[in-house]
Amino acid sequence: MLINKSTVTTFLQKKANFYMLIRFVLLCFCLIVVSGCDRHEENRSNAEQGMVLVAGGTIILGENALYPEEQGGTAVSVDSFYMSKTEVTNRDFASFVQATGYVTTAEKVPSRKDYPDLPSAMRIAGAAVFDLPESSQEPVDNMSWWTFVPGAYWAAPRGAGSDLTGLDDYPVVHVSYEDAVNYANWKGHRLPTEAEFELAAKGMQIMDGKRHLANTWQGAFPYSDDADDGFAGMAPVAQFPANQYGIHDLLGNVWEWTSSPFYHGHAVSDELLRKNLFSGLGAKQPNVQVMVVKGGSFLCSSDYCARFRPAARQAQERGLGTSHIGFRTVKDIN
Repeated sequence: MLINKSTVTTFLQKKANFYMLIRFVLLCFCLIVVSGCDRHEENRSNAEQGMVLVAGGTIILGENALYPEEQGGTAVSVDSFYMSKTEVTNRDFASFVQATGYVTTAEKVPSRKDYPDLPSAMRIAGAAVFDLPESSQEPVDNMSWWTFVPGAYWAAPRGAGSDLTGLDDYPVVHVSYEDAVNYANWKGHRLPTEAEFELAAKGMQIMDGKRHLANTWQGAFPYSDDADDGFAGMAPVAQFPANQYGIHDLLGNVWEWTSSPFYHGHAVSDELLRKNLFSGLGAKQPNVQVMVVKGGSFLCSSDYCARFRPAARQAQERGLGTSHIGFRTVKDIN
């Protein structure tokens, strides 16, 4: 058979193209394998840090709203992210303090620059502590169950003389917004946005029939917590079932800081957004900033606040530590 030069050239070109295709397929396969290995390593590393992957999606903030500040639902798109399975514990926070020498807001005397209108008698280090009324026979004024306790801070949650004996696995409390941010930065993490928190908690409830799924208040608030859920007051982390992602205590136990500023409702005017108003607080005291806390706490009861729902939100002054607010961290996907 006679083979001319043109036939040979065409054959060689096809052969070269075939090998180029094979090399391209192999390269793509290698990239997929490497990418998969990187993602597997990232997932393994985050699992070791107690974090799980939350799939991104669209969340309508304030869905199933109950209170005015929850209303005006807005659709928000959220990218996938990692979230810690539990609230930051006293053990976790102690490691941070030991490694950095960090001093929390509650351990410092409020400065005149930050709080120019604060009376001299209140310029003392401390935090707000919940106390049961002495008697259930007489009505109590709203919020009178809170007491500012000098010397109360994360490692002395009840004030001078108290400590963390037996509380290593309880959520850290008496942390300000800045304290939570500094811890998160130390971990290479950040605080969740309100939308991220609400997405992670979507569909969660505090009860499944008669089974308690979260640490809340049972009984006549604020007189007695009947502890039908197994805990009177705060509980150690992860004592209740995890949600679909493997995350515990997004509802109840302690309120949790988010990185989102608070506005009264999700559908607010540009003027309100600029002024960051909450019940006139921003207009009267422009130095005060309020942030969104989410999830409710062990102080939430059906007959008092009912803020143990994914849509629930509350304003919290960023510089005040209290005995029912903690936090957890999130991390972006690399």
